[in-house]
Amino acid sequence: MAVVSRRTYQETLEEMLSSPKPSQYRLDAEFIINDKIVKPRKLLSVHEVRDFDTGYTDKIDVEIVMVLGDYEDKIYPNRNNLVMTITETPIFEIVAKVDPKRDIVVRTYRATIIGIKNEQLTSVPSIDSQQSLKTYKLQLVELGIDELRLMTVGGIFSQERTIDVIKGLLGIYSSSLNLPEQHRIKGVEERLPNVTEPKKNVIVPQGTALFDVPGYIQRYAGGVYNYGLGFYLHKRVWYIYPLYNTDQYETSRFRLDILVIPQNRIEGTSRSWMLKSQTLYVATNGDRDMIDVVDQLYLNKGNGVRYSLASQTFTAWAEVKGNRAIADPSKTSAQYIVAGRESKKNAVPFGPRRLTDNVAFETSEITKREGRYFQFAWNNASPRLLYPGMPVKVRYENPGGIEEVYGVLIKAESFATLDTPGDTAERHRENVVLTVFIKPRDHAPS
Repeated sequence: MAVVSRRTYQETLEEMLSSPKPSQYRLDAEFIINDKIVKPRKLLSVHEVRDFDTGYTDKIDVEIVMVLGDYEDKIYPNRNNLVMTITETPIFEIVAKVDPKRDIVVRTYRATIIGIKNEQLTSVPSIDSQQSLKTYKLQLVELGIDELRLMTVGGIFSQERTIDVIKGLLGIYSSSLNLPEQHRIKGVEERLPNVTEPKKNVIVPQGTALFDVPGYIQRYAGGVYNYGLGFYLHKRVWYIYPLYNTDQYETSRFRLDILVIPQNRIEGTSRSWMLKSQTLYVATNGDRDMIDVVDQLYLNKGNGVRYSLASQTFTAWAEVKGNRAIADPSKTSAQYIVAGRESKKNAVPFGPRRLTDNVAFETSEITKREGRYFQFAWNNASPRLLYPGMPVKVRYENPGGIEEVYGVLIKAESFATLDTPGDTAERHRENVVLTVFIKPRDHAPS
């Protein structure tokens, strides 16, 4: 961990708190049913989970209030063909008036009612449905994901890099969707792979779900990254990235700097971030936690791995001379330690796959044991500025100065709710819980 200037840390924090931030907005929802618009009375909340580790798209739940009669007559009969738009209208920090300098953002989703009920069968018959309000929850899915999630693929791809097979399949099938231009998936963006040599054959079994292809290739078809593989649809672009690579900060165009502030330093502020020189600075003085099970994982699963190399085992297992076969295990096996333990007691067991050439996958399984998970709250947030696999630097105060560690964004869970209760409330605020994978560097930043 590097110790950096306390003055730089303080200047960044003061600049962040000195000017208004575009975090204030109003959220409105509309149903589109057969080219007709149905408006709920109020959009109460939006809960979004962006899991860049195990997910591939945002999981979105919304809560709305609407007239019971509108639900019975228009929503429930069309429950299998609902489209919802969410309009994000920017407003000023103090006054809830539209900010003309910021763009209005409209997002469109396929909507599914959570806990579908026929109100005519479950409600009291004497209630006037045109005078009654009820709360409903819905799950929203990107239109492109809704079309792609049941697609299956397969094939034999000769003399191709594994990253190119993933890019090609995601790109071809995404571009084939019959969607309006404003809803189409734009393309694929990837980080440079660790496996760069074309494979003789990359075999994907027929009937493999499209969204299972990246994980299948990483695990069974030669791998892509030495740090685990993630893929995620973000702002209608597919991102392919290494999950646990904490050395990307200096080489990335956009990055995240987290300033951890003691909870008694600042009571609370609506100005918790700023965007400067393609770096998003975020201040957190709320709840936070650290999950550190590195040594336990080393004890139980080892801090290294060994296995036999399949190609060498089959082609050069032994040298035959004078009617004798002499085997040299050093030429047909791989063994390495990713990090030494302070106790000097290293464990290098055989991996579950004792015979393999997939170095990328085996290395990935060890790499994710090296780091800790830092989780913290970001209040009055703007999570649209985050992206999958975003490189992170965390700075925090110690008695000896300001220390910094590097990591990668793993998860963002956001909650957008009305600022004040009541039917006349117009302002929504968003709070986010971020999870970052961090680990010590064995070299100085480049």
